[in-house]
Amino acid sequence: MGVTLIADGAFFISLIFGVVYLWLVAPNWPPVEVIEAGLALPLVVVICLFASPIAARAATVAIRRQGAVMPWLAVQAVALLTALAAMVALISGALPDPQSHAYAAASFALLAYVCLHLGLAALFVFSNATRLHAGFIGPRRNHDLRLTTAWQDFTAISGVVAVGIVLLLPKMMTG
Repeated sequence: MGVTLIADGAFFISLIFGVVYLWLVAPNWPPVEVIEAGLALPLVVVICLFASPIAARAATVAIRRQGAVMPWLAVQAVALLTALAAMVALISGALPDPQSHAYAAASFALLAYVCLHLGLAALFVFSNATRLHAGFIGPRRNHDLRLTTAWQDFTAISGVVAVGIVLLLPKMMTG
């Protein structure tokens, strides 16, 4: 998982580089149409991105103490799916047409990257729930929960950075 996250981080950094490069050296910048999103959807995304890894850690602590894990998995699932829905709404509602300008395409790619990671994190949680129900996860066998926490940490960090770059960079560059 560590190697996968390092490779994934390199890909994420290349996406960030693409967006920043366009802002710094591409002609016809700033673009005519920039993202104008309100505060509600990005705030929902950020809150859910932080809530999910916190619940993942709580699930790991609960399994070690032989407590209830399913409620923490449910919190993770709700947070991830809410963040995913808010991110899709942000992409479809605030983002200019990705085919209209390189800025819109790069922003779309960055936010879609986060959506993919949110979806994969939800699959991790679903897998944890089914494996817990089948008895494959326990106080001494909680590796699945720790891997899910690592993935959700990465998703939270990359998600907050992506939303920040896509929504704050235009405001910084255009004044």
